[in-house]
Amino acid sequence: MNIKLKKYIDIILILIFSTALYKTHAADASKDFQPLIGFKAYLSLETWSEKNRYNASHFLLVPMYYIYQNNNTSLIKKIDQNMNNFLEKEAKNLKFNITSERLPIWQYLYFVSEYNNLSSRKNMKLNNFLIESVEKNWNSPSWQWGKPTGFPTLKEKLEWKLNASKKEGYKRALVDEELFFLGVAANLSLSSPKNKILKEINNISLQLFEKKSSFNDEGWLYDVGVFDNYPDYAYAGYTNIKDISSPKPEKNIAIDSSHFFRIPKILLSLQKAYKEDSPEYIVYQKYRIGLENQFFNKVLVIKNNNIYLTNYMDGKNGIFRWEYPTLGKGRGYQPFGLTPSFGMGWWSFLPNTKIKTTYKDYYKQITKNLNIIECNTAMENIIKNKEIENPLLFQNCMYSYNAFLASQLNKF
Repeated sequence: MNIKLKKYIDIILILIFSTALYKTHAADASKDFQPLIGFKAYLSLETWSEKNRYNASHFLLVPMYYIYQNNNTSLIKKIDQNMNNFLEKEAKNLKFNITSERLPIWQYLYFVSEYNNLSSRKNMKLNNFLIESVEKNWNSPSWQWGKPTGFPTLKEKLEWKLNASKKEGYKRALVDEELFFLGVAANLSLSSPKNKILKEINNISLQLFEKKSSFNDEGWLYDVGVFDNYPDYAYAGYTNIKDISSPKPEKNIAIDSSHFFRIPKILLSLQKAYKEDSPEYIVYQKYRIGLENQFFNKVLVIKNNNIYLTNYMDGKNGIFRWEYPTLGKGRGYQPFGLTPSFGMGWWSFLPNTKIKTTYKDYYKQITKNLNIIECNTAMENIIKNKEIENPLLFQNCMYSYNAFLASQLNKF
């Protein structure tokens, strides 16, 4: 993977998986807790900027759904203004031709496409910009692991991945950038169901998931075993950092749970690109139900009344990213080390309400020692100064906000 791209990915991981302790707070959390103040603070920033777009697209999705489900008109106006500013100030300057920029760009545009649908496409210029971006990039050159010149088009690359042999290893995997692109195209299908390029993309999306999916004990996963030779997973066979000597990969390993938290929402987007009760809609519903079973039966672990997630989606809990460049010598994500990603809230897009109760419990768990007043002050300072002065505190506060809001969302 491109080094710059890896740095983008790891920046969020370092922030997500920080083990910084919260300060004790004596005040009544239920009295002072303001779950939407983080959303308001984020919207005071240029969410589309290069330094903000990756994190913003993760953290803003769940609260955005909450404000639309509850018709919070004041915050809807703020997100409207933020999206208008993005369209006027940044949209035309996005650097799709720079490989390291594509992941954060498509991740952000996925968030924008979600806004586009929730707002009933009130800004048709924004809607049209998204369609133009998808159409242009579908037929533009696309990078690929192991191929210095990449592929002539993204379409050709995904067709290659559809038919690539196992000997290609992780090179045939669907990566985040591609998943978000497919999600954007699916979201746009609601406004442009007859668009030929969008229909073509949706068709390849379905073929890819049909080819890559696997069921086991009613659970669903995709790309199982594809990452067996991926460097980040090379030490997954270890569950204790004291024993590590040489690589010890697991065979037929599933994707790590931190990256997989996007999949509940991506699957929902792909499903909604089709009419209810259509064969395609039903296929995606099976995937969604299977993923829910997989999450509760294999990934979610309750220990001492606390919630943990295994590091890998098949229930394996070995080391992830041992001695990754930005982590340093002798460091990696130990068993249950990826649990904080649950606080992003995206697992709430699973199809049934059971996940809401889990988020309610997780919110209580992570706010036991959270300094609510300090969070409120930090968010107010962001609104005032237009800058995130303490990134770790900001992230930790956002986890608590999103976990609470995820517990309040309607069934999807």
